[in-house]
Amino acid sequence: MASMTLDSPLSDVTVSMWVQTTDTKRSGTPLSYAAASVSTTDGQSTVVDNALTINDCSGVHIYVNNEPLVTEVQVADGQWHHLAFTWSSGNSGEWTLYKDGKKQSNGINLRPNDVIPGGGNLIIGQEQDTVGGGFSPIETFTGNITRYFSNSNITRLCSLDDDIPGKVVSWPDFLQGVRGKVNVLHNERPM
Repeated sequence: MASMTLDSPLSDVTVSMWVQTTDTKRSGTPLSYAAASVSTTDGQSTVVDNALTINDCSGVHIYVNNEPLVTEVQVADGQWHHLAFTWSSGNSGEWTLYKDGKKQSNGINLRPNDVIPGGGNLIIGQEQDTVGGGFSPIETFTGNITRYFSNSNITRLCSLDDDIPGKVVSWPDFLQGVRGKVNVLHNERPM
């Protein structure tokens, strides 16, 4: 697992990564972001454990602020697949899921006019039930993940273009947070 902190709240998100897995028995989690959210009415802080989560490669599930989105997009066949997800709060909660550069599923009304809270923990390879913890073995990603980005240019990301403006987070940002049984390979290209 590799982790880092995201400081700012997000009203628009694009997540992109190459994944390779054959695990169809567990709900492995390539990406998990959990954050504490402060209620404006009573000042109490609550944990949004699935503020942004992508899991279950045998039928990709995505969560935005704990709201589930279940798709039939499958990537658990042992081949490398480029997986990308976009979400825009201000655009009627519009979302799109891409596999290998092609739109697979899309819709609206996924947490419209909502914001993913900042200050949380972004983890690759494990789902969180608390911010930075509460890990369950059934939700561990088993396989390979490479070239993780959070950006909006899907075509360039899918073509492995490294010179992309506006990157928010990329794999090197996670290297200091690697812990557990993670084998870091350098210069791994899925094609």
